Amino acid sequence: MLINFLLRDEPVIGRWASGFFTASEAIKPSFFSFMLPLVEVSRYGGRTTLWGQVRPRSGPQPYLLQRRWRGRWVPVGRIAITGNAGFFTRVVAAGRGSKFRIWSLLDDTFSPALAVR
Repeated sequence: MLINFLLRDEPVIGRWASGFFTASEAIKPSFFSFMLPLVEVSRYGGRTTLWGQVRPRSGPQPYLLQRRWRGRWVPVGRIAITGNAGFFTRVVAAGRGSKFRIWSLLDDTFSPALAVR
């Protein structure tokens, strides 16, 4: 279950600050985690299953899964399309500590990095 109380933080310091934006409308890091969630679902040996979603639009969405390799982000395969609900599942070869992220092509936005366990 996901409960997010506010879209924007309350302007009074010490009150609710659960929003994706500050009271002055600056984007907070949680916004990108909500927009492009990426999680490790399972791991068996060197194979890891990742689950993600591309928001905010509905329907199939183009995305590129990237991996951090030698100090830069490189594609994992080609541009892919999510399912009808915007979700995807990918199995990747990845050792512990490997980092992945989603690039939403339509938004030119990246998810926070996910480190595989």
